[in-house]
Amino acid sequence: MKKNLTQIKIGISLFVSGALMIGFGHACSQYTSDGSGTLIAQGEEDRIVLNEKTVSTVYANQVLDNMVSCLGVGQVSANTRRLYQDIKQSVSERGSAKEITAPMLMGLTSLAGQVCSELVAKESNLSQKRIFVGYDFDGNAVSDYDIEDSVSRLARSCWLRNETGEERIAILDAINENFGNGDSVEDIAIFACTAVVASFDSIQL
Repeated sequence: MKKNLTQIKIGISLFVSGALMIGFGHACSQYTSDGSGTLIAQGEEDRIVLNEKTVSTVYANQVLDNMVSCLGVGQVSANTRRLYQDIKQSVSERGSAKEITAPMLMGLTSLAGQVCSELVAKESNLSQKRIFVGYDFDGNAVSDYDIEDSVSRLARSCWLRNETGEERIAILDAINENFGNGDSVEDIAIFACTAVVASFDSIQL
């Protein structure tokens, strides 16, 4: 990522946190903070709900491969692999939803942003794009329609489903709030991609 790096990370982290809390509604107990940034279940054990599975996430060893696979970026750079090693210790080793922490969310957001930046760099040089079909990376603006189209393509690839109207609007609103004249199309593409890849639906199993 180039400019607005901090702003992008903060904005996406807030989006991810909100999506995460919504996603905990089924198959798990209610969660609270223990003061250390770790989410813990209320009660002695998780509730068991018929026909529902307990929420789990990708393991630390799976995180980068999961992102690379859903985005189809192939080999990633040495910088991305170094970042992965840096954030790996903050990611749950067992894939338990109860081990999700604020540092884990921030780490996943940073890694997703880095992998997304590699996808954007590759697609910006292609005449036939797979994700950012309507984006003109040499221009200075991108339409809401093209952003929504790229979000749909990302959701089908990384969430294995279509995004809901609420999810699409949340991402588009976040982009409109954080970007304006002078911001690059590349930064907008990275933001939209990161919003999908760093969200809970991308890391849950």
